Amino acid sequence: MRLRRDVAIQDGLDGMLAAIGHVPGVVGEVLTLQIWGSGETASLEVEVVDSRPQVVDGVLMHALRLLVLRGGAVAEPGWSS
Repeated sequence: MRLRRDVAIQDGLDGMLAAIGHVPGVVGEVLTLQIWGSGETASLEVEVVDSRPQVVDGVLMHALRLLVLRGGAVAEPGWSS
């Protein structure tokens, strides 16, 4: 099953990715991120290693630390099933 959720992604200081979104992550869960930019997309398989609630501009969000398992391949723009 695929669910589309928007998150903000940043490089983490420890070599992992940091994501901020509206939905908490489950530690150990493996996810596929599709990242859009410059007319191309990249797919990354990541594992949730930490998920914590965080208030951003007065809104409850969830901060996730993600370990990149594999990916980075460039694909055609758009959502695939």
